[in-house]
Amino acid sequence: MTDFTIGERLLLHLYRYRSLDQNEIYNIPWELTQDGIATTLCISRAHASIELKKLKNKERVVEYQAHVKGGKVKRYVYYLNPEGLKAAAEVQKKADDAGIDVKTLLDLKCQDPTQALDGMTPEDKYALGCACAFRVPVPLSILKDHKRAIVPADASGMTVINKDVRERYLSAMPEDSRTWHSFAADEWLENRVDLPGYDEAFRTVERTYHLLKAGRKSEACRIISNNIYDLMYIDDRDFLDALLTVTNPPEKNILDVLALTCEIAINVSDYKVARETAERLAETVVFEGEENEEHGDAQGYAYLAEVYALRGMKEEADKFIHLVQESNSALAKLILADILVDMKEYGLAAEEINKLTNIPRANEASVFRRHYVMAKLNLALRNEDCVAIEVSECVPEIPPTEEFVIKMLNKAFASAESRGKALVRSLAKSYGYWDMFREHGSS
Repeated sequence: MTDFTIGERLLLHLYRYRSLDQNEIYNIPWELTQDGIATTLCISRAHASIELKKLKNKERVVEYQAHVKGGKVKRYVYYLNPEGLKAAAEVQKKADDAGIDVKTLLDLKCQDPTQALDGMTPEDKYALGCACAFRVPVPLSILKDHKRAIVPADASGMTVINKDVRERYLSAMPEDSRTWHSFAADEWLENRVDLPGYDEAFRTVERTYHLLKAGRKSEACRIISNNIYDLMYIDDRDFLDALLTVTNPPEKNILDVLALTCEIAINVSDYKVARETAERLAETVVFEGEENEEHGDAQGYAYLAEVYALRGMKEEADKFIHLVQESNSALAKLILADILVDMKEYGLAAEEINKLTNIPRANEASVFRRHYVMAKLNLALRNEDCVAIEVSECVPEIPPTEEFVIKMLNKAFASAESRGKALVRSLAKSYGYWDMFREHGSS
């Protein structure tokens, strides 16, 4: 990289776009603007302006206005003229003769991250690290210490960093990455990230993920306990891996953390992690004060039943189903009912639901689970041959009427937190009730 001047690298960058029609004035790549050139070469905009002026004085580039992809107004863009193409071809030959891949000179994704980071100022390194920590595009404006155009961005000022680049740069400086994740967590925590397309449930997922990656595990565990239904239905392997770093959760959060780990592990089909965590949950006892204690055994048994059922191990699943049925845990029995619906054991699912008719309103998790599982059961019954199925109290008739199904969906929706609401919408849509669901005030 040090064998090539900025001017030579600029020529190589523009040379990659030599096949574009210079008469075209619409949908021009942003990389041909001054800002795009600065970002690609990891230099300041002012430096890019100086280098372009040198090339213009040498009559090697053409400057004109065009509509850029993602932009709303015309911007100046730059092309190589015949003299510039000739000069760029010579630089290309120089790189080829030296056995250097031009991409490594120009693309962040092709550079060695350790070498690239070592050549940056602390401010630029911090800005790039923070940008890489975010799992979604964020405005460049939040990177307050950003001095050079070191962070890839698009015409709207949003970062453009793919997952492979993010992971390579974060892994190159693992100690610093905790600081970068901490920055990202604070941005999500303070809701300072201006991303109107992401709802509060998404923000909760992201802030929890970054707190885990930053090592701020006590804070993450508090969020998990306070927002369990904003997190339980995600399908996110990276989140699970971050969650697994919490080996010793605070006692007041341990049951929630273990339950969430089981749920997400099942969601991503990691049945080994789900089984091991469920076994730990089943053995966990939380002491509250001198006399009260809370057990995770029944909930752990429910997850073990689900894991074995999903693996087709019916005998093992039945063993844990029986243990849940003998327990006094409303939540565990509703998890079991949900599993039984998935297994098409509709009569048994209804029996479990019908045993739990007076759940205290303070038990929000169980209240939501009951309405949700009832809605799920009734939707399933409408798509099955239910002549031989007897389900008492759970439905007014078999199959249930549309009116009753909508009523159950609305009850589930009304009792859910934001991520749970999304789950109920998804459930309704999967059974063809999406439009009617929305008409009944649940959108």
